[in-house]
Amino acid sequence: MGYGSAMDHFVDDVSELSTGPKATSDATELGLGLAHEPAEPTDADLERTFSLQPWMDAFPRLEKLTIRGHLFPAELHHPNVRVLTLVGGVALTPLRFPRLTRLTLEVTGDAHGVAQDTAAFRWLAESDRFEELEYLDLRGLDVEPHTKKRETLMSILAGSTTLERLRHLGWSEMEDTPVGPLKKQKAAFAHLETFVVSGNRSAYAKPPIKGSNVTFEAEIPHSVPLEDVPAKVAALPQPSALTPKLDDQELASLMNELLAIDQRFPTATLSKLVGAFAKARQWRRVDEMLDFAKKKAPNRRAFMDVREAVQTHVAKALQKKADPEGQALHDRLEEANRL
Repeated sequence: MGYGSAMDHFVDDVSELSTGPKATSDATELGLGLAHEPAEPTDADLERTFSLQPWMDAFPRLEKLTIRGHLFPAELHHPNVRVLTLVGGVALTPLRFPRLTRLTLEVTGDAHGVAQDTAAFRWLAESDRFEELEYLDLRGLDVEPHTKKRETLMSILAGSTTLERLRHLGWSEMEDTPVGPLKKQKAAFAHLETFVVSGNRSAYAKPPIKGSNVTFEAEIPHSVPLEDVPAKVAALPQPSALTPKLDDQELASLMNELLAIDQRFPTATLSKLVGAFAKARQWRRVDEMLDFAKKKAPNRRAFMDVREAVQTHVAKALQKKADPEGQALHDRLEEANRL
């Protein structure tokens, strides 16, 4: 295999990884890991602690690396990798990639699906691990919510050389509600060219943060590079600028446009639309938004987020002025909550 080639090694049986590669390679790109996680993993599946380092050593020219799966190597390092994406439990592994310029970590918890304490990622702030890192994407990272006793990942990074080197940073709202900690650490992140905070709640930050460079978003897929997110956010339909007098065809076209945005469910935009329709007392439209979410939401959580927004906006509108049709919708939602 010649220099400049790519190689994928995604397997069904973890034992194929634990034995290491059969030969060295000049490939510059490597995809490594599990093709599919077991539907019902056993304890043995969830506690894979073998080393992946033999794979690193067998690809001396490697520049771009993707590792996927609930794998838990004790260490992972390579002298030449420039672009690294880790998906699954492997993202919990302390890394040492001195030439790395782009790092993406996506993990929804430990081996048992439990969100990690922020201390598990303290190594991100160790300056000798990433001497050239410019791009750090943590939009897919799931860590424990912030408490007064738990140091935030944001505060860990804030005083680090790692952050000083960064030009682009992607953040998940799962660690903190975004506004409070960001206000406290605003100066530490001011040098960033791109700073994206991703998640449904982040879309409701008003104002975002005065004098900051933060882009809050809820509907841009994590596959979109951070540099491209602000422009995509600016191109999204803005419900605040829409008249609530949309006819049926116009509204249907808008819904289809929202669903076409890289196939992420537009929870935040739907919630803003609901607010506009509730304020205008267009109760049929509010009900249509709820029905749309019920039919199209990819999971119950996404639907519940929209329903919660409907309840909030309907209640707010009714506080200003009573309305029999709006009250009937509010009562129906309250009854659904009790079921």
